[in-house]
Amino acid sequence: MERKESNCYYEEDEIDLRELFKTIWAHRWFIAIFTGIVTLVAVIYAFLKTPVYEIQASLQIGYMHNSNNSNNYIINPYALKIYIDSNFGKKVREELPYIDTSFEKRANSILNLTIYAYSNDDGIRYLYNTLKDINQLEDKKLLSYLQNIKDKIKIYQSQLVSIEKDIKN
Repeated sequence: MERKESNCYYEEDEIDLRELFKTIWAHRWFIAIFTGIVTLVAVIYAFLKTPVYEIQASLQIGYMHNSNNSNNYIINPYALKIYIDSNFGKKVREELPYIDTSFEKRANSILNLTIYAYSNDDGIRYLYNTLKDINQLEDKKLLSYLQNIKDKIKIYQSQLVSIEKDIKN
């Protein structure tokens, strides 16, 4: 008795390929029309969709060497990321172009910039303007650093003159 039940189970589990092809052939017009409509919608979407270009750049954040043998970033990398995100990022600009930022793995001094734009030229121009803005921030810090060094040189020169006078006397 067990044999008949197991044979019955296997017979129900088989696929009849002839029956399958007959079913497909009977519904061939529906399948063809459905496939054609889906293909047509995909083609229309592909032609009407505005292409978005992606430009990637890596920005290494510079540092200044201090007298106490330590390196200080010109601009704090995390502060720079926040500055770029808040001035040029997607949250501020709802339309293109805009910038996404992320840090390079294992290198917090390298900031990856990804610019999304409707054309390559627009993206490159936006990257140029962003870097120009960042460069102005760095210039302020560097000018301050340079002035600080010039002030120290003046102090050292006056100390040198004073020491030279003491040596002569």
